[in-house]
Amino acid sequence: MFLFYKPTTQYENLGDALIAKNLLDILSKKGTIFLLTEDIPKGFVDIIKNDNCVGISKVKFALMPLVYRLLNRDVAFIYKPGHLFGGSKEYGTGIKALLKISYVNVLHFIGVKIIKTGVSVGPLSGSFLKAEMNISAKSYIYGVREDYSLKFVEGNSFKKYKRVSDLAYYSILKNREKYLDEKRDTISYSFRPYKQSNLPPELQAKKIASAILDVATKNSIKIVNNVTQVQTDIVFNNLIEKELVANGLIVTKYYYDITKTSFEALGDIYKKTKIILSNRLHSLLFAFEYGAYPIAIGDKDENFKVFHVLNDLKMDHIIVNIENDDVNRYELERAIQSQLLNSNKWNGNDAMCDFI
Repeated sequence: MFLFYKPTTQYENLGDALIAKNLLDILSKKGTIFLLTEDIPKGFVDIIKNDNCVGISKVKFALMPLVYRLLNRDVAFIYKPGHLFGGSKEYGTGIKALLKISYVNVLHFIGVKIIKTGVSVGPLSGSFLKAEMNISAKSYIYGVREDYSLKFVEGNSFKKYKRVSDLAYYSILKNREKYLDEKRDTISYSFRPYKQSNLPPELQAKKIASAILDVATKNSIKIVNNVTQVQTDIVFNNLIEKELVANGLIVTKYYYDITKTSFEALGDIYKKTKIILSNRLHSLLFAFEYGAYPIAIGDKDENFKVFHVLNDLKMDHIIVNIENDDVNRYELERAIQSQLLNSNKWNGNDAMCDFI
C-alpha cells in the first residue's frame, strides 16, 4: 500500500509531534508512506518520520495519489490526528474550501482509502460541520478518541465513525515497562494559562505552584523541572517557577525547540521524573510513557480533552479540578495518596488500544 500524509499542524506543540510519530509508526507496517515535507520544519519531520517514509513536494503530494490509484495500486490518504479546531485554518474558505472538498470527493470516487483517526471533534457548526461530515462519510476509517467526540458525531448524525484511543497511548503500551526501574528524584510540570479564569496569570501561577509544593513536600523532593513543551506556555511556566523558587525549591528549566534532539532529551528528563503535573494532555501522557506518575490539574470545560481521555483510560483518580479559580484540595490529596500508594504502577485501561 502507498500512504500519503501531510503533517501540517502546530509544530511548536510536542504533543502533536508525539501523536503524528505514533501514527506513522503504526502505518509503516501497512506500506510506504509518502510524507509532504515542503514548507514543513525539518526538525518536526525528523521527529515523526521513520524508515518507511519518503519526503515529497506539494505537487507530487497532490498528484501521486491519483496516479497510483489509476494504476490500480492500493492507496490511502491520511489526515493528521489531534484536535480539530475548525474554522478556515482547518477547512479553508471560498474557492480553497471548495477545492479541498472536491479533492476528497475525487479521492473517494477513484477508490483511495481516506483515514482520519485519533481526533477530537467539535464543536463545529455551519459549513465547517458539513465539511467534516463529508470527510467522515467518505472515510475508510474515521476514528474519534473520547466520549465528548463520540457524543458529538452521534448527535450530528455522522455517517461513519469508530471509537479509538488517543495515539499517545500507543507509545505507553509499547515502551512504559522498560523505564520503570529508572531512579526518580524530581517532579516536572508543564502548564498553559487558563483562559476562562477570572484571575490574572500571576495569581493562577501562585495556585498551581501551591499544588506543586504539596506534591513535592509529601514526596520529599526538592528539585522541580520547568518543562515547556509548547512554546506559547513559556511565560506562564516561568511565573510558576518564580513562586516555586521563592518557596525554597530548586527549579531546572527545559524548553522544547522542535528538534529530534530536543524531543529525545525531554524523554531523558521524564525518565528521572517521579510525578508530572500538567493541564496539557500530551505532557501528561508523554511523561507517563517514561514511567512518571501523571496528575492532571485543570478546568473541566476548558481542558475537556484531558479529562475525557484520562477518564477513558480509567485514570479519573489522577484528575484534579479547578473550581471557582481554586485547586480542589480534596482531589489533589486523593491524587497524591494514589501516587504514594501506587507509585509507578499502571492502573489504567489496557483494553483501550484500538488506534485505526
